[in-house]
Amino acid sequence: MKLFIPLWHPPEPVPAGGLYRTRRILEEWRDGQCYVVDSDTTDLRSERIGGTLRLYPARGLYASRSPWFALLRVLNYAWSCVALTALGLFRRDLAAVYVPTSELPHAAVAGFVVGKLRRLPIVFANLNVQGTILWAVNRELHKRVDAVIALSHALKDDLRAEGISVPIHVGTVGVDDHSCTRNPQPLYDGIFVGRHTEEKGIFDLIDIWSRVNSARPGARLVTLGACTDAMRAELQRRLERLGLGAQVDILGVVDERQKWSYYANSRVCVFPSRVEGWGIVPLEAYFAGIPVVAYGLGAYAETIRNSAGADLIAIGDIDAFGDAVLRRLAGLGPDPAELKAYAAAFTWEKAARLERDIVAQYVPQS
Repeated sequence: MKLFIPLWHPPEPVPAGGLYRTRRILEEWRDGQCYVVDSDTTDLRSERIGGTLRLYPARGLYASRSPWFALLRVLNYAWSCVALTALGLFRRDLAAVYVPTSELPHAAVAGFVVGKLRRLPIVFANLNVQGTILWAVNRELHKRVDAVIALSHALKDDLRAEGISVPIHVGTVGVDDHSCTRNPQPLYDGIFVGRHTEEKGIFDLIDIWSRVNSARPGARLVTLGACTDAMRAELQRRLERLGLGAQVDILGVVDERQKWSYYANSRVCVFPSRVEGWGIVPLEAYFAGIPVVAYGLGAYAETIRNSAGADLIAIGDIDAFGDAVLRRLAGLGPDPAELKAYAAAFTWEKAARLERDIVAQYVPQS
């Protein structure tokens, strides 16, 4: 079953999220039957995936920081779509198209065009219905593929609400345990890991931490993840206005080793994301032995909702969220070993096997 897998990576590495999930899924497919196409900004390594990795040039379009940079980003999106499509059309020994990040229009368009022109089955794996501002167009592609894999029943319901009536299967996600020895006197009270965007709750996070500091002066927070210069400037303005400039460290993107070191130096994972197709960060926090306070998203029904280490709060209830963080900081929580044991049930091997079996259902038997 030779699969065409179009991917697109941004120029910055990410500590978690859908692209990390994709890398780990492909690393578990070790039978050499994948033809993966990605930009040269990728963190994929050909020797670690189950098949062939073909890269196209894109990094150069990001090198400029001139006034034309925004235009160059648009050109990169267009070039990525063309390059992915072309490389898929010229590969002859394909049985199906699989797009593991179909919320990204670059990959979705390329996979759709290749599949339709080559008359191949097309399976999309979708992480959320609000991937980009082009979702209105991308949604129409999702309506015309053979099947979609959603990462939770809640996301499946969201896709159905978008008018997508093709078969939708529910997959899962694994979590890697790279935890290190916990600091008995953590440097930080709270940690946030994720893109610094409004949908990930970054502005809510600042208001939440203001409430925490009003009851626990000097409480410290560290944030990790992609953060644009404009967003960093806005966050710093808000922090200074609230008198939190010395209490919050915005560190941006760090490597995996550093990320887990910061988990080990924190007491609570503070994760007010408003949009999650599944949510890897809370289970990473469990591996690190720390509890999680998050919004009560539907995706968590299959992961942390019924666990002892999670407080799930109504979306937007800043006061209740802050109070839950304060309770956790007061020492209310399960044994770290219990949290680690809970997270250990979610493996990439299991996730990859399930996803591969779903795709295989749509490949004609020779």
